[in-house]
Amino acid sequence: MCGFLGTVFAPVSDNLWRNVAGLIEYRGTIWGRVRGAKFDFLARRLPRSGDRTKPQPIVTSTGCVLVFNGEIYNAPELAALMNIKHDVDVSDSFILAHWLESRGWDGLFHIIGEYSFGFWNANQEEVILACDLFGSHPLFFGQTEGRTCFGSSAKAVSILLGKDGLYDRNALSDSLWFGVSPKSTIYSGVFALPPGHCLKVGRGRSVMRKVQSWGGTKQGDTGELVDALAEAIALRVDTDRAGLFWSGGLDSSVLSVLWPSNRAKAVFHIREHGELLTGDHVCVSLSGTSCRGRIETLVRTAERPITSLTPLGFLLLCNVASERGVESILSGEGADEIFGGYPYYGMESPGHPLLLLKLEQIRWLGRWFEFDPLLSTSEELQVMLTEEDPYRWLSFDRQYRLPGHLSSLNSDIPNLLAGLESRLPYLDLAIHSVGPTCRPLGEKENLKAVAAQCGVSIPSKSGIYISPMLLGDEWMISALEVVRDSDMAEHVGLSRGSINSMVRCFRERSANVEALERLSRVVLGLWSLVVLSGDMPVGSVIDDIRPQ
Repeated sequence: MCGFLGTVFAPVSDNLWRNVAGLIEYRGTIWGRVRGAKFDFLARRLPRSGDRTKPQPIVTSTGCVLVFNGEIYNAPELAALMNIKHDVDVSDSFILAHWLESRGWDGLFHIIGEYSFGFWNANQEEVILACDLFGSHPLFFGQTEGRTCFGSSAKAVSILLGKDGLYDRNALSDSLWFGVSPKSTIYSGVFALPPGHCLKVGRGRSVMRKVQSWGGTKQGDTGELVDALAEAIALRVDTDRAGLFWSGGLDSSVLSVLWPSNRAKAVFHIREHGELLTGDHVCVSLSGTSCRGRIETLVRTAERPITSLTPLGFLLLCNVASERGVESILSGEGADEIFGGYPYYGMESPGHPLLLLKLEQIRWLGRWFEFDPLLSTSEELQVMLTEEDPYRWLSFDRQYRLPGHLSSLNSDIPNLLAGLESRLPYLDLAIHSVGPTCRPLGEKENLKAVAAQCGVSIPSKSGIYISPMLLGDEWMISALEVVRDSDMAEHVGLSRGSINSMVRCFRERSANVEALERLSRVVLGLWSLVVLSGDMPVGSVIDDIRPQ
């Protein structure tokens, strides 16, 4: 795991590099930098394989350069195909660099893993950017005046492009009110690489290509699904320092049962979420104090509005896991998108049900506090609000909602803040030929059949939601005062009078619990935008790492 930034075809100053480096410093422990006449790559590595003292970027003998975030699980097989000796001192990133050097972007069709990376192909004088089908690790890019910039931080890419963190008004509105934006970042001119895609950029030319597709098109035999999932788990539980995040729901319960019998299993969950499973269990209790003490750190690294405390719950779980010596964490993320498991997929609705629910809530807020929150909603999201086909809802969730949650909220960032590596075994089912059918939607019949074969009773619990109300009324009032004293309210159409009315609601408790719950999500989102607009952390001085 790591964080990285890069520019190609036009240099930026060392002073600017030092400034933006602070935005990825939390993502690892070892700095590295390699630059040439036409490229400049910076990486912050969290070593989990190979020689743990070596930095990234990886530099090959021909001058190709790789910055990489994630894990390649079939690295030994790739090494064998290239006659490279694979041992404990050889990292998967080293093997990937040489694989791409010899195969180019055609080699991406043979990779199994969770990843995002940037690769400078010295032979072709081009950069290749790629990410997995889940979009599990962030990869943002932008282009201007002959320069292409990319990296793990959208805000850093914006600054490297010379846009100084300027907001895209439509994307900001989408993210704040609906929790998702088809543009995928809130920064003007900065885009998330579409999941399962590769972008190749040379001088004066760019080509986008799909390298992974969802394979859920045929009905797989239950035994095949069990075997495929067990293999995916075994690939990710390669040491006794792996743990499991358990929500109390079906997805993580199946992972627990299929855990390799020869490996230790530490299970981490939030108290009062389901019955205990077998294994070494650690319950984490959340409190307003623990949440208030960490919320600003999470917001700064997420680089988008946050409207629930669920990501913070994951961060607290990660901290506890790290303290107990765990280095990697498995979770059931992505199973609902593979199996079409969200209950609303089975509904008849004039539009995406989750988005319509949020629309109803924000219209209520607009009427209550006399403002129009929908002035800047993007055209793509407006289309989804009137889309009746549940399979298009599923496609939208796969393309936008899942990558956003994994790379910005519930997986990559909480893990890295605690020095852990996130691992997602359900990803392998999404891309393999044993992919499950998505019919009927909303039922998860295939996964229920897997659970039955493994002896898992079907839990009633389905995921984790942690309300912002846990932060308390006084925090909400203080946060609204911060918003009122900033210029952020203007970006979303809020007047000082509307904000004062919100303050009175918390101070006088003049609304019912449901209304305060809705309002608390908006307050947290507005406050997080103010935090994002503040000064960024300044990174360490970065020395060059010379090719060996």
